[in-house]
Amino acid sequence: MDQEAKGNGGILVTFRDMYVTLQSLVSELREVNLTMKAHGTTATDHELRIRALERWRYSLPIALLVSLGSAVAAIIAAVK
Repeated sequence: MDQEAKGNGGILVTFRDMYVTLQSLVSELREVNLTMKAHGTTATDHELRIRALERWRYSLPIALLVSLGSAVAAIIAAVK
């Protein structure tokens, strides 16, 4: 450690220290980037699944009304 920094109560930060810290930050940012890409893929998959369920849910009442109408028409035709 530098005597001047030690005598003044300061901290000596060398270029090597900054380089090591910067490399560590770059590595962590790469991990964060990969994690964000994975979450994006998962979110897209969930969105597609939810939309498919909504289409099925909203088409169900229409199909029910059509089938009930057909049943009523068949009953009326059978009674006559």
